[in-house]
Parts: sequence; structure tokens; C-alpha cells
Amino acid sequence: MSSAKERFITLRRSLPRTPRLERETTRTRSAGILSRLRRDSADWRTRLRALSAPTLVIHGEEDAPPLAVSAASVALLPRAQRQLVPQSGHMPFREAPDVFFAVVDSFFAAPFVGAVRHSV
Repeated sequence: MSSAKERFITLRRSLPRTPRLERETTRTRSAGILSRLRRDSADWRTRLRALSAPTLVIHGEEDAPPLAVSAASVALLPRAQRQLVPQSGHMPFREAPDVFFAVVDSFFAAPFVGAVRHSV
């Protein structure tokens, strides 16, 4: 029997790719939502600094928030690392499943012996 990851990849490859215009529209809409959250004081920085668990921040290179947003998140998290997924937006698990799952598998396979991880 195949793994869940293999079944997901097979399913995703059978689906049509999201047209670029639709991705750009989604990106614009997401940017508007982020702007409203910032305006309404949605600030989680204090909570992020308090997290002690190893954290993987995955950012699609074509996602609406600029790369600086994920870099800032990683800077706040004491045990975080960032992985960029090329040619994907907000859903890299759908848009680039091979890369996404390789990154996740690698993260979970790495030993955590109290060391602070750094951004990539």
C-alpha cells in the first residue's frame, strides 16, 4: 500500500495547475487581509518569542506576504528555521508537494538536542 504522501502527490499531479491570474488574484486578496490584520493590531510577536518548540517556517516564494515576513517570524522564534519553496504560493503542499514533503520529512528526521536552529 502506498503512503499518504504518495497518494497525495498522485492526486495533486492529476489535478490541473492553478492559472497564474488566479494565483495573482489570491495573492492580492491575501495582502488585503494581512493589511487589515496589521491595522487592527493583530500582533503575535510576544507569543512567538515564548515558543520553545523547534519550528519550521515554510514560505512559498510566490506567496502574498513578502519573504521578509517569514524571515521576521523566524527571527522571533528561538528554535526556528525557514525553508523557501520555489514556484509555489500560499499552498506549497499542493503546488510543490515533492519539495514540501521533502522539507517536512527532513525537519522531522533531524535531531533536536536543545540546539537553536537558524534560518536558511
